[in-house]
Amino acid sequence: MALISQFWLAVLLGVAGVFVLRVSWARPSRSVTLNILGWGNILAAAVLAIGAYGAWGLAVSALFVMGTALLLLAPSIVRRPSWKRRPLDSGARADPRQRQNLALGRRVATFAIAGPAALLAALLLALALRSIFAGVGGVEADANVLVLACVPVFWSILATALLLMEHRRMQLATLAVAAVAAIPITILAR
Repeated sequence: MALISQFWLAVLLGVAGVFVLRVSWARPSRSVTLNILGWGNILAAAVLAIGAYGAWGLAVSALFVMGTALLLLAPSIVRRPSWKRRPLDSGARADPRQRQNLALGRRVATFAIAGPAALLAALLLALALRSIFAGVGGVEADANVLVLACVPVFWSILATALLLMEHRRMQLATLAVAAVAAIPITILAR
């Protein structure tokens, strides 16, 4: 009975962490305190879920957390932020339709960078970890499962880091460093 209570506490902490992060990220400027509180809740939720039911507990509690994040972020896809940012030079003199197209282009670029590009970099990092694990004598089946377990973790870390960056150059440099670091490790660890 205590384990089920611990599991549901983990779910509640994770969901609360997502709400705190949503509040933090909806502000015009980042709140370090709220970000730490939100991620701390999610980390505590993961530890409690693992303590209750191991990997199964973590996987099921993560479904609740990710579902909450999806529900909270879905309306934001089509809506512009209510706070004002300084206009970009290229769009400041453009007509309103052109500015709207620039904003849509920036959103699509952000999605492409934090979505498929970050997934590819996460996959390369997980394959590098697999090569290291197999190179030190790990069983091939365990190495393959390691990739399956690490890709979503690496992807979420990369996507979060990329979304917190305000400059495209920094986002692209982070992806490039992750990918370029993973390729030689994958080749050399064999």
